[in-house]
Amino acid sequence: MNPALHSPVAASSHAIAPLRVLIVEDHAPTRTAIALLLEREFPRMVVIGTACDGAAALRAVVESAPEVVVLDLDLDGKDGLELIPAISRDIAVIILTSSDDLMARPRALAAGATAFVSKLSPAQELISAILAVRPGLADIGALS
Repeated sequence: MNPALHSPVAASSHAIAPLRVLIVEDHAPTRTAIALLLEREFPRMVVIGTACDGAAALRAVVESAPEVVVLDLDLDGKDGLELIPAISRDIAVIILTSSDDLMARPRALAAGATAFVSKLSPAQELISAILAVRPGLADIGALS
């Protein structure tokens, strides 16, 4: 018997499934950068898909059953907050934005967003907001 496979740390890191994250961002380079950032957080989270607009986001929610949606506030001129009511209440929505609109945060939280993160914030703020969806995940180390 390999003791490393039966240690509390090894057992806990393999017993907990990673958070399933969908990224909704209209700007392709930003979408790719977010995906690369979050993929480094395996086994705590896994990117299960990306979408570039609201219609693709809603299809992806149905098809891939994410636990977390990272949603851009401004989707090619459309208000990303309009998607929140169409996303299941069982799915955490984290708004990610570069907007400097002071009313954006309260509007997002009132619409049902779980968290609100500025694109100008350190990357760890987004990672922490995602990990907060499932307590205990922050205690598991990422592979990177």
